[in-house]
Amino acid sequence: MLSGQTYKNFEVCISDDCSTDRRESELVDFLKTSGLSFSYKRQEKNSRYDANLRASVALASGQFCFLLGNDDCLASPETLLKLHNELQLYGPVGVVITNYEDFATGKRDRRIRKTGVIGSGPEVAASNYRNFSFVSGILFETAKAKEHATGKWDWSEMYQMFIGCRMIAEGGILLGLETVTVRKDIRIHG
Repeated sequence: MLSGQTYKNFEVCISDDCSTDRRESELVDFLKTSGLSFSYKRQEKNSRYDANLRASVALASGQFCFLLGNDDCLASPETLLKLHNELQLYGPVGVVITNYEDFATGKRDRRIRKTGVIGSGPEVAASNYRNFSFVSGILFETAKAKEHATGKWDWSEMYQMFIGCRMIAEGGILLGLETVTVRKDIRIHG
């Protein structure tokens, strides 16, 4: 779904946490021939989820970074265009949380019930922290996410919770989008 997006002004940032499937060259060859802007880095050692997520964010050069797990995909070819338009409509935001659905069943998980600015500050962060438990479909202002990079919470498996809540608590505006941006748990036949 990345190469089929109608909105083309994005980059793909992949931190390979020492995968063992021996498909690195296949992936890099695809990226090189896809026409997509990309950054790819293979880590020297397996550092697990939190450090790998931090490494992916570190590769990003755009204003925002959209988190997408390795077994998830964008919901439609218009996903990034819709996100871009919503960001333009709601003005400067620091964090965005969207909805997602199951790839096989289409069952929607609605962590956001109504589109709109939710706010900022410690109370908003605390009341929304559970919405960060599923990584895909979360968007961060890249520069702010990089400012908060730390290994302090490594091995928690919830680095996105720390970054998102920290940014909101310090004044970053949280926008909730009812839009489904992600289909989780891709299933590829064969």
